[in-house]
Amino acid sequence: QELGLQMRLATTKMMVRGYAAPEAEQAYKRAQHLSQRIGETPQLFPVLIGLHSFFTVRGDLQQGREYAEQCLRLAHPKQDPELLLEAHTYMGNSLYFLGEFVAARSHYTEALARYNPQRHQSHTLLYGQDPGVMAGSYESWILYTLGSLDQAVQQSQKAVSLARQQSHLHSLAQALAFAAYLYGQRRDGQASQEQAEA
Repeated sequence: QELGLQMRLATTKMMVRGYAAPEAEQAYKRAQHLSQRIGETPQLFPVLIGLHSFFTVRGDLQQGREYAEQCLRLAHPKQDPELLLEAHTYMGNSLYFLGEFVAARSHYTEALARYNPQRHQSHTLLYGQDPGVMAGSYESWILYTLGSLDQAVQQSQKAVSLARQQSHLHSLAQALAFAAYLYGQRRDGQASQEQAEA
């Protein structure tokens, strides 16, 4: 029972106080400890995702990457499509922030290939954001960075459209912020302002 409560507490603290809130780390660490004491539980995977997010946003990119790698190691033997979707998304995030854009893109491409908007709506409650929106938004930035400007805009538009369909405000805000930044980098001030105002 405590494991479930600690997970809810960690997610709530992260959403209310920020991804790098010390209270979120404490709750996730306690949940990780409980998961290990109980044995491998289904809750371990989202706990590792939460710890990945905490350390990545805090700027400890190597620690964040280690948690993302643990997620992949947990998901691969089971070949669980739900876990693999998230593991590839978060591994992509780690590699993106480490500047390994080509490797990051391959993980985002893998995640998007596994993504189904109807089947994966529940992920927003468990992980705090839509994995398809997140993977698509980050992939748009990678495409821009690698020089594929038109593809970057198309991917960003897909992510915003998907976020609007999902009716999950946090994911929509994320997609719009990514789009605003992308248009700003392209020196399209009007489109950037429209996304930011939305």
